Amino acid sequence: MPDLSHLPTLLTLAALVSGLVAMIALSTASLFVILNQRGLARTEKARLFVELYRQYDTPEMHTALYELLEWREAFGSRFDHQFAVEFAKQSELGNRLDRARRTVNRYYTTVAKLKTIGYINQTTASILLNTQGLNVFYEIVMPMNDEKYGRLPASRKLVAVLKKIRPRYLNGGFG
Repeated sequence: MPDLSHLPTLLTLAALVSGLVAMIALSTASLFVILNQRGLARTEKARLFVELYRQYDTPEMHTALYELLEWREAFGSRFDHQFAVEFAKQSELGNRLDRARRTVNRYYTTVAKLKTIGYINQTTASILLNTQGLNVFYEIVMPMNDEKYGRLPASRKLVAVLKKIRPRYLNGGFG
């Protein structure tokens, strides 16, 4: 007859080994899930980056930037006030300028919001802001926004976020 005195020790050892194997399997599965989620998050962020770059590189954005530049050139330092006058009249020109203002505003405020909530990092935001239109946003769109809405604190916060990342494009010029 076999010696059964070591049976409780062997059963305890087997249970420990089985538990250890289960813990290793659970840890491996958890690590796989974490790595998979990180990969998906990177893919989603890359997709967003490409989408934002496409948004900047549209004919609509190009036209908006040049319309705003031409408007400022035509009216000098009073361009923002004259925009408010045209917009208040609901003239075709006022509406066209407002569409141009919104197009440019939407791009830059989206970048600021994504940076604020931590969805994009400093480097990504800096790359997205490395565009000639940044100066148009700061120098033309923001004064037009102020004329239309007043100096909104929320807008000022977004501009402060952007200026910390990139205060201007290159030497401040356009084109």
